[in-house]
Amino acid sequence: MSSSMDPSGDDRPAWVGWWRVVRYDGAVPDPPTYYDATLESWDVIKAEASGLYVARHPILEVRGNTIRLKDEGEDDERAERWRAEVDGDRLRVVAASGPHEGAVGIGERIDTDPRRLASR
Repeated sequence: MSSSMDPSGDDRPAWVGWWRVVRYDGAVPDPPTYYDATLESWDVIKAEASGLYVARHPILEVRGNTIRLKDEGEDDERAERWRAEVDGDRLRVVAASGPHEGAVGIGERIDTDPRRLASR
């Protein structure tokens, strides 16, 4: 994998952006799943029968390519560490701790807000 910084030259990590999840733990997500990754939160977005589902994960700390985040509403002590690596327009995230430890997500960068895509 390549750089953890955005190739555009600004100081944002390369993982900041919109991503369509193409695989999660070896399977294609159903329903289609998206990430909206900012320096403040990592949101997991899906379209469900009941409407748009957004699981917000506030980011507590970023160190290199390691992101410490938690489920919204959880205590900070229950935070998880994920490693994010970007190679071109491909994202790979691996849970390094917590209940999802060992989980792997693969995403492709997209140019459209995933909330728009998931609500179609």
